[in-house]
Amino acid sequence: MKTSIKVFIILLFVCSVISAQKSKKIDESFNVSADQKIVLKAYPGMDVTVQAWDKQSVSFNLNVEVSCSDGDFEKEFIENFKIVEENTNSILHLYFEAPKHNGGWSFWDLLRLKFVYNISINVTGKIFVPKHNLLTADFSYSELKIFDLEEEFKLSGNGNEILLRNCGNLQEINNNYGDIQIENSEGQLNLETRSSVLKIDKFAGELDIKADYSDLYVNNIDGECKIGSRSGTIKIKDVTKDLDIHSPYSDMEINNIGGMTTIVTRSGNIYCNNVGGVKIDAPYSECDLSKITGTASDKMDVIIKSGNLNITDAKGDLNVDDSYSNFRLNNIGGNISIITQSSSIDAKNIRGDIEIEAQYSNIDFKKITANNVKISNKSNVTLLDLDKVPNNVKIISEYGEVKIRMPEGYEGTVDLTAEYSEIRTDIPVKIKKLGSSMIGIGSIGSESNNKIEISTMSGNINIITK
Repeated sequence: MKTSIKVFIILLFVCSVISAQKSKKIDESFNVSADQKIVLKAYPGMDVTVQAWDKQSVSFNLNVEVSCSDGDFEKEFIENFKIVEENTNSILHLYFEAPKHNGGWSFWDLLRLKFVYNISINVTGKIFVPKHNLLTADFSYSELKIFDLEEEFKLSGNGNEILLRNCGNLQEINNNYGDIQIENSEGQLNLETRSSVLKIDKFAGELDIKADYSDLYVNNIDGECKIGSRSGTIKIKDVTKDLDIHSPYSDMEINNIGGMTTIVTRSGNIYCNNVGGVKIDAPYSECDLSKITGTASDKMDVIIKSGNLNITDAKGDLNVDDSYSNFRLNNIGGNISIITQSSSIDAKNIRGDIEIEAQYSNIDFKKITANNVKISNKSNVTLLDLDKVPNNVKIISEYGEVKIRMPEGYEGTVDLTAEYSEIRTDIPVKIKKLGSSMIGIGSIGSESNNKIEISTMSGNINIITK
């Protein structure tokens, strides 16, 4: 008897949660004049394609399905789900109306053997809109595909998965917590999203993107691109004009930027290749820059405090404000100015003047073509291998050795002072001992405006010709 009662109760429970599905099709059209704006408020959770066409009407071809443990509500929903039109001279406003159910169950539901409440609503299909009318749409939690719009388009909502293709005048997109994909489109687009994946391929016009905590993949942009984020991966390729990125914790991979690349970050890693110019503020980052063409700017400005800075194949003057970073510079066509405290600077193939203000840094320059060199350093070794006879060299190194190799043929004055240390050189100057110091002074040739001036407090001076 107990077993029979248990089976009976289970059967009642199962019966209470089994529900039928009701559905209907909606085929409705709404005429719109050429100068009217269309405002569409969608039903949440739709799976639709919005397709532009040549007709002056908005047409809905939808399938509506509802499955609910409350059979009465299923019927009510299907019967009353509808599209509402509000029409003025300037705006055609279309929105959906549907009954709402508060869900759950009450004591009376229990008496009617309703133990569990569930509901599923699916609205799928196509919406056709005129190509040449302005369109503003509001979707939420929907699967949304939008094709071939030619006039101004604005989209708002949350939680949508969006694909836009072949749209001619994108203006605004606001969609948090949903992925966005844009292909072969145009406009002056302001796009805001959050915690999403954004993919853009082939866009003509300006882009202004705010995408906190998102991954961005942006390719083939004919125009300027501005990006604001907080963290995530940022990959940008093939932008014809300027690129501006502000994102404190994003890793960035940037290729082929025709204009200026400006990056402000805090601890994101940066890879940048083939850009017209760079301006970077990245205090705790790994920066790898290559092929800076100098077509957008004749200056490269970098702020980095504690990281690594690698620059290869760059044209333009380089200005670096640093504290504790490691530098690798190769094939730079321009003047170099570095302010640092305790770093390692390894540079070669530099064609420009050099000015370094350091404190406790290792400085090693090879294959240098410079007219003027000015270096101050408190300690550690300073090495210069010059491929061209310089005009002026001024080095102050308190507790570090100075070694210079340069071609023969220097003309000008020489003033060397090494306190508590020694001077070794094969250029024709007189070297003498004066107390605890060694001094090398001389004048070579007829040129009087050139000068080599080096002083150390506790570090040897070596100048050798090659």
